[in-house]
Amino acid sequence: MKKLRFILFIFTVALTMVSYANTSYAAIGSNSEQEKECITSNFIASYTSTCYSCDIVKTLSSAFIRAAAKAYDVSREAANAILVVGMILWIAIYVLKNISSFTTVEPRQMVQGLLVQFFKIFVAFTIINSGIPTILHYTMEPLMLAGTNFGDAILSSAPIGGM
Repeated sequence: MKKLRFILFIFTVALTMVSYANTSYAAIGSNSEQEKECITSNFIASYTSTCYSCDIVKTLSSAFIRAAAKAYDVSREAANAILVVGMILWIAIYVLKNISSFTTVEPRQMVQGLLVQFFKIFVAFTIINSGIPTILHYTMEPLMLAGTNFGDAILSSAPIGGM
């Protein structure tokens, strides 16, 4: 356990030093040795005044959010392209299957099948292009709310005092 804490502390120190890199070093063009060295007062102040992991959590979470936003833009364009190609292929196969069938094809059933598929594609397109907040609102929030309600139900059914 002590080794894990030590490794976590070293990792925290390294990431904090990276986060202070922009604010702790003086200008590159300066000739003074004192100005070129790392100013540790900001670093020490962060560990004595607040929790040492706050800067790490802030740095990591902002990096993850930026990466997710960039990945979402790229994947949204790819998903739209895949959706269009898939829709065209499905329509071609569906129409050829119904036309080349030996049974009599009822236009009403064929149009109904096409409309159902168009509705599915419309919903998928809307979900893909609506953005991350909408996706989180309709997927993650209900799951987290259900988990919270389940935990509250378990805690409220437990007797007071743990026994």
